[in-house]
Amino acid sequence: MRKEWKVKSVILLSQFSVGLGWICIGIGNLFKGVPAADGISGVALAVVFVCSILPYRLRQEEPDEMARQHLEKAQAMGYTVVSACLMTAYAVGLLWDGFAVPFQVMAPIFFGVGCVVVGLYFSRLETRGEPWQDW
Repeated sequence: MRKEWKVKSVILLSQFSVGLGWICIGIGNLFKGVPAADGISGVALAVVFVCSILPYRLRQEEPDEMARQHLEKAQAMGYTVVSACLMTAYAVGLLWDGFAVPFQVMAPIFFGVGCVVVGLYFSRLETRGEPWQDW
């Protein structure tokens, strides 16, 4: 009998690992044409693919209502971070003419940062509860 994966572990695998993979892909796109960077991008893409598919193949526990609520809050936080990154990059591009990083490089990095934030924030919510409770 296979062991059940906890919800927290599945979210960390599917969000945090995928986010790190997308960040590596974006950095690899920054150095496009360099064989080592292309190799890292290829390996990272394979990791993203496996970490995206694997949670659906694992036997996992059913998330309770609190876990669902924590995931929604974490996804909202990830969306906020991605929006802030995009707005900051746009503002820097408007103010500084020398900032000419193509969107093909920035998009995977920003998406990866959003996924990492979702994984980490969900983990924090599941471990310690709401942030305002710490005050």
